[in-house]
Amino acid sequence: MPTYLQKEKATPAASVYRICQEGPNLSCYIVSTPETRQICNCPQLLGCAYTDALRAAMVSALQNLPFMPSLIEKNPETSLCVLNLLRGGLNFDLRNALHLAYGVNRHATCFLSSQRHREKEHFIIKEDNYRKFNFPPKCVLFIGDVAATGGTLDNGLRLVKDYLEQHLLGIKNLVFFTIGCDRVEQILAECDKQLCQMSPDYQGTYVVYLEGRFKMVEKGSPLRLRFEDTDFVRFDCLLAPEFELSQYDDLTYPLERCTIYDAGSRAYDILAYLEDVREYWRDVKNEAAGGWSLYEALKERWPESEYSDYKTFIKAKTATWQGVDNDILHKLYQAYQRRWSEPFSSQSRSAEVLLRLCEAHLARLNAPMVAPFFVTPATPRESVMQCR
Repeated sequence: MPTYLQKEKATPAASVYRICQEGPNLSCYIVSTPETRQICNCPQLLGCAYTDALRAAMVSALQNLPFMPSLIEKNPETSLCVLNLLRGGLNFDLRNALHLAYGVNRHATCFLSSQRHREKEHFIIKEDNYRKFNFPPKCVLFIGDVAATGGTLDNGLRLVKDYLEQHLLGIKNLVFFTIGCDRVEQILAECDKQLCQMSPDYQGTYVVYLEGRFKMVEKGSPLRLRFEDTDFVRFDCLLAPEFELSQYDDLTYPLERCTIYDAGSRAYDILAYLEDVREYWRDVKNEAAGGWSLYEALKERWPESEYSDYKTFIKAKTATWQGVDNDILHKLYQAYQRRWSEPFSSQSRSAEVLLRLCEAHLARLNAPMVAPFFVTPATPRESVMQCR
């Protein structure tokens, strides 16, 4: 069975797609929101504005995911629990997002520190000593984190399972939100098996990717500039149609080294984060000065298929996306045609064009954007009815 996306719901706030595939007994989704598209495309969205945007996206995702109303209706709010993996997981702010989306107010929150370190060719978790666990019995557990190798998630779930088993606490569901790659499914599939064995009340695991199931850069990846086992690239992977369309809004979007960069420093260590992003774009500028063209950069980072006509385009896209509105497909084809018009295709073969693009983007990165997002809190329990 080939893997494809099936549209479940599309609203201005969030589009939801179910991942249809053979494999582990997990319910997997991709959710696209205006806020997460901005997060994944605009590295200059940082600090509190970044956290606000991600929280707003979580509210929209929680309100539009098809399984959420049932979880809220069937479980008392005191059984809901959020696990924060420090630091990056804090930015998902699922504690407040659940309150804003469904009006719940008595859910629990747990904390676990996690710092990964590279040891030779692999990352290991060296610091996970801070733990504040207060899981309710038979809880529905919510976790949000950026996941690359999945080391933080794997280690955190192991500690959680040990704690739950030691204290004879059951668990009913696990819901994981991520900007990440498919490595999380391998980890969660194994966790799902263990939770089923450990707790007769366990009812299933949900994986929710934001914007796409991205691809992690590995050793030998054919990229000029990269950080292995850290960077997420947006080609050769499963993307929401809205996110793919957004790649044509600005030439810098598909050229970014990583879809998210460092999720912790982006919120809490701004100077280090900005220097990381600027360093990459200075490196791109140096490559352009050496003759690397915009055309070559785009074909490396965003290697689209060559579509001879709309019929060919539709045939290719409907193999991956099913139930997608014709409107967005038409917009995407038009955006593709505009980008690869004859004048642009010719001009993009100049290294000077890429050089000027780098200079303009570096100037933008010196003035980070601020984009506040405001969400109206839902009324307790009544909000469930609004989401049906």
